[in-house]
Amino acid sequence: MKLEYFIKKRKVFNLKSGKTEEKYIAALLQKSRITNESIYKKVEVSCTLSAPEAALAMDEISDVILFYLRCGCPVQLGKLGWLHPSLDAKAQDDPQKVDLKTVSRVKCTFQPSMAVVKALNTVPLQKVKYFPKAIK
Repeated sequence: MKLEYFIKKRKVFNLKSGKTEEKYIAALLQKSRITNESIYKKVEVSCTLSAPEAALAMDEISDVILFYLRCGCPVQLGKLGWLHPSLDAKAQDDPQKVDLKTVSRVKCTFQPSMAVVKALNTVPLQKVKYFPKAIK
């Protein structure tokens, strides 16, 4: 199993020259998304849960995770890592000016575990040919 990458054209602003330049970078080729149903079927093959039982368990686990995130708690996702509720806010010079109006959005961030980081860092990369959509 290899991760595939391609060459992608990017426009980058050069601070020294003050001009926009074209550069090229490696970009990961996105494969098709894996649906919940595909995961449930894979779980069914590898353990004693049936696909419907895996779906029910995932629904319940998702509800519990959402409950704790709404309470402001970071949530561990087994071997995968952590979900952290967080927010984006505009900085203020005066602490008295910090209020709900300075909060632009509430979001969730993911912090991968070292197991995920190591797993991705040990996967070989393979270059694929240009994709016309990617270099435009």
